Amino acid sequence: MTAEPEYSTPVIARPEGTIEGVRAAIALLAPHWLPEMDRSQREATAKALEVNRLDPLRGWLRHWAAIAEIERHPDLAFRYHHAEQVDTVSDDPRVRARGVRVAGELLRAAYAAVGV
Repeated sequence: MTAEPEYSTPVIARPEGTIEGVRAAIALLAPHWLPEMDRSQREATAKALEVNRLDPLRGWLRHWAAIAEIERHPDLAFRYHHAEQVDTVSDDPRVRARGVRVAGELLRAAYAAVGV
């Protein structure tokens, strides 16, 4: 993958990198993920309190900002979800490995795009 992937025009602007901004983007683009987002936020908050550091919350926010980045590009979201699905349903280990690799590449590119 290149540093500047060529995807379709995003359906929304990149959200502000705040909890509220990322949550609003997820609510608009992939509302079915809100329960997972809320669950993982509770886990990150508990971990942050346990270790007395904000790193778990920062990691949580970066993850969901990257997911929002993927979801705001319909063609990228299709490729990402297809790769994730293939890596769980195929009986062929090579196909599963390729799905894992593609999903990982797309997620890393999304992290880079949001400055992570």
